[in-house]
Amino acid sequence: FRARNTTVPRDMYGKLPRPYINLGFPKMGTTSLHGFFGCGGYRSVHYRCNVTTSCGDCLKEQASRYYNAHGDDHSNTNDDIRNINRDNPPPLTLRTCGHSDMYAQIDNGMYFPQIELLPDLLNSLPNATFFITFRSMHMWWKSLKAWPPSEPIRKMNNILRNINITGLPEGKGRDLREMSEWFCWHVERVRDLLDNSGGNGDRNQYLVEVDIEEEGVGRYMQDLFRIHKNCWGHANANVLLHPELKGNGTAELEMPKGGGAHGVGDLPWLIRGKIIKGGGLVMDENNATNIVVGNKK
Repeated sequence: FRARNTTVPRDMYGKLPRPYINLGFPKMGTTSLHGFFGCGGYRSVHYRCNVTTSCGDCLKEQASRYYNAHGDDHSNTNDDIRNINRDNPPPLTLRTCGHSDMYAQIDNGMYFPQIELLPDLLNSLPNATFFITFRSMHMWWKSLKAWPPSEPIRKMNNILRNINITGLPEGKGRDLREMSEWFCWHVERVRDLLDNSGGNGDRNQYLVEVDIEEEGVGRYMQDLFRIHKNCWGHANANVLLHPELKGNGTAELEMPKGGGAHGVGDLPWLIRGKIIKGGGLVMDENNATNIVVGNKK
């Protein structure tokens, strides 16, 4: 079960429609995506869509308001919504939550719009590029059990097991196998809904699959988005697990506690986006390096 590098036609390289939205899971390269596009001069948000509100909370509020107004109680997220046919999907707008080019993590660690609202998101964004990130399941599981590094007991794997997410009911997620099954279910669902959607009818949607551990991923991203491969790197690394990356992980920063499954990581991710989005390396059509000043238009 691997990331595919054939989902985007060659003639769309460098032309993929914005916004870019990551439908992947935490601890699977979300901050690497955030850093890559920020380095390339694009606006990028991660976890928080604005200074005060997470993308997950904003989207959940939009959907709840809409469905409640139409007499549909959408507060119960336990049902598998894969086959629900909604004649009038809610008009979800990420730009209302916060204007950005890349939405690198839209869940808040407690609520997962990329699962609970997936059909609604796709219906509301007919011109967009979506991402699914991959990594070794063993390394993902190890990372979940170790994050956040400053919390000795309240680790992300235990939180996910107890919050009753569609596809991962309460009590599930006890081991590597159960978490892997949940991830694979989500990938298959995204693929079912997005495969062959690019350029068909009134939709201009594309799916980009990225294995964050694969050699050459920086070059692949450079080819797709004309952003220099050196912008790809290990962001938000847990330096307790990866001492070789010391100096490049938010685990080293002084972080306030609180905030979903991420706990101590929320504020520095927002700050990181503000620091790097002002400029970076991008590639022109001749693969020449240009320095971008300000946000890419």
